[in-house]
Amino acid sequence: MTSTTSTRQDSALAGPTNPTHRYLAAGGLVVAAAGIGLQKWAGVDMPTVPPSVVVLAVAALVLVTARRGRWPRVLALVVLVAEALGFVGSGSITELAGSDGFDVTAATSVRLAGILLAAAFLIPRRTAERRGQGVVRGRA
Repeated sequence: MTSTTSTRQDSALAGPTNPTHRYLAAGGLVVAAAGIGLQKWAGVDMPTVPPSVVVLAVAALVLVTARRGRWPRVLALVVLVAEALGFVGSGSITELAGSDGFDVTAATSVRLAGILLAAAFLIPRRTAERRGQGVVRGRA
């Protein structure tokens, strides 16, 4: 199956065909890593070099540099899901309430913005063309 059309339909995780989407997803991962660094700087208790910063940075680098196959996008999506679960599981979501000070709240907001940006360009979406419908409702 070397056909471009059949390859795109093989999997929803085949990866974005537009390189801009890949770069925006990688940017979201980097922003999330920066948010974690800002949280550390703001005084949140964590290791000197938080492992999630390294994992997010490596996933972003792989997403940008590896151009073939679906594994870079799958890797980035797995890292993103782990980061989102860590964000909720570590209690960082409660820091958005502002009770820990403006600096912690701002850093946590940056981290959440990175997670959401990466998710917007990594989570698979099916278009009307991929489903074979051809015409989107309301448009000719």
